[in-house]
Amino acid sequence: MKVNIVALFFWPVKPLVYPYNMAKALKEHGHEIEVSTMNEDADREIIKRPIIDSFEGIKIRRSKVYFAFTEFLRLWFPKISKDNDIIHCCGGYRHFHTFWAYLKKGNAKFVISPFFPMHPRKNPIKKFYISLIDKTIGRYLISHSDLCLAETKVEAVWLRSLGAKKVEIIPNMLDNDLYKLPKHSNFKKKYKIKGKMVLNISNHTPIKNFEDMIRAAQYIDATFVFGGKETAYTEKIKKLAKELNVDKKIIWTGFMDKKEKINALADCDLFVLPSTRESLGMSLIEAMAQEKPVISTNRGGIPEVVPDKFCLYEPGDYKTFSSKINEILNNKTLAFKIAKKGRENAKNYLFKNVAEKYTKIMERLYDKR
Repeated sequence: MKVNIVALFFWPVKPLVYPYNMAKALKEHGHEIEVSTMNEDADREIIKRPIIDSFEGIKIRRSKVYFAFTEFLRLWFPKISKDNDIIHCCGGYRHFHTFWAYLKKGNAKFVISPFFPMHPRKNPIKKFYISLIDKTIGRYLISHSDLCLAETKVEAVWLRSLGAKKVEIIPNMLDNDLYKLPKHSNFKKKYKIKGKMVLNISNHTPIKNFEDMIRAAQYIDATFVFGGKETAYTEKIKKLAKELNVDKKIIWTGFMDKKEKINALADCDLFVLPSTRESLGMSLIEAMAQEKPVISTNRGGIPEVVPDKFCLYEPGDYKTFSSKINEILNNKTLAFKIAKKGRENAKNYLFKNVAEKYTKIMERLYDKR
């Protein structure tokens, strides 16, 4: 079958994440894949690659961006060929390119992965716009899709509330290499870290809620490591760290490739993700795969991911957050129990397992044309 995957970002934008995993899964099972994406990266830099390109045997077709409203909401029209069997839109049902893909689907089956929960908005105009879309075009797209893919049970419930007729749970996939425990790691040595290490690796955006980590750091005897490409939000957090006099406890590593990420996870004593929203929390799963205890918020799909209720706290409650961090760092029995259970849970997200399930679902949809 021929499948067109529509995604905001694809190679060489890093990390590739969900759309890449879906394309790779279908490619490895012998299907023809084409990815329709933008000609810009997350920072609005033009991607200096051909309009029609390829990566690992996956055909890529890039389209011009005409206008950007936010990092994710941009005006562009994906080029959709007429001979597709399935079109799979990854991420968002409120975006112009998703509407366009639906209009251009022809006889193809239409699949959507919206990534619940969507970004909350405080601006009253944006909130009104979102509410309007959810009640009109957005609801129409969800209810008229041949299949909606949810990452978690809570997202599946939400999709059905919007009128989705058929929902399957397919989470993002864990790189098999991230499940292998390294024999050696020199991360602490490289950064001259002595004592306990608390790690976070994520995109530096406000929803990651680094504020809770900075405030919690006042009550914890440990080094806090932030991995990920720095942004304007990073500067805001660095300023807060100085104001609270915890900046000397913090290390900013910048972007980490896979090898650096594995080394950091191998050497950390605890991984934390204080996000105010997450559809799944892939970085938590990566830490769990490396047999590390985790603490995160009770938002989105995170409660379905973490190995124990102890791992959850209410975002903003940094005192409870710091208390739980201290308990993990000072209670080896508890840390070991959570780490072991987490590694076992991470098996459910391994690429080889999820890819097979996703491919079978898409093949069944293809057979029903």
